[in-house]
Amino acid sequence: MTYGNLGITYTRNQALSYTSYNYETSKTLPDAFGVMSGNFDGAGGSFGVIQFNWKSGTIQPIFRDLINQHPEDVQAAITSTADYTTFVDVVMNRTTTNQIAWGESITLWEYNADGTKKSGSGHKTKEPWNTYFLNLGAMKSCQDRQMLGCNNYFNTANGWASDFGLWTRRGYALCFDNAVQYGGMTAACKTDILNYIATINPTYTAEYKELLTMRYMAWRVCQDHQGAYYQSALDRRNAIANGSGNVYGYPVDTTPYDLILEPNGLLAVPATKVPHWIRITRVRGK
Repeated sequence: MTYGNLGITYTRNQALSYTSYNYETSKTLPDAFGVMSGNFDGAGGSFGVIQFNWKSGTIQPIFRDLINQHPEDVQAAITSTADYTTFVDVVMNRTTTNQIAWGESITLWEYNADGTKKSGSGHKTKEPWNTYFLNLGAMKSCQDRQMLGCNNYFNTANGWASDFGLWTRRGYALCFDNAVQYGGMTAACKTDILNYIATINPTYTAEYKELLTMRYMAWRVCQDHQGAYYQSALDRRNAIANGSGNVYGYPVDTTPYDLILEPNGLLAVPATKVPHWIRITRVRGK
């Protein structure tokens, strides 16, 4: 654990690494940049560090810019001329519906004896496309373009952290993860969170206020997104708010990512924050 204010850039990078590995790709950077998942969730396929996808329209600008600005990298990654031509056509000419259909066509499904798709399959992409995307994700041009695509999510996280007074790295990570999975929140959700914050006892320490705010936010943002992925989304949020938990069947912990109750570099440190050296002294009873 590293105490003190290390700046917002450090916090952003740690939040990205945490969300990317634990929830989006199961890969560390830079390998996460080349992960292409299949159409298991109806998004047509999701690519890269935070899984930009066809359905949301977030993957198309990345591929389009790479084709237009770095065609040599795309051609080097997609080694078959016929497949390269297909990829360019999918990205540049097809509708979102047809892009999703193409993503379905390269999804690696497992099937039951009766011909139905096995539950839990569809997360992987068929070869040679899986290798093509791994190759593309290894290109600096692709990594740089994905990071540019992350800026919208960082900016959204900045806004929520500021609105809710979340001054810690863990608080920022919660905002970022919510931006990645949900994109936004309803006006009613934001109002409810602000109203809850107003009820917190002002005599509580800054760390305890932060914890209460995170826990409420973790619960409230998920209430507007009921459905098949509600519980896993709530598990994701609670694991960040509490610092650890079980998500997708695996234990996760924010501490190895330095996402602790220390300044995020975006907001001023509250006057009621208890310095680390005082906490240590109290624990030791001196």
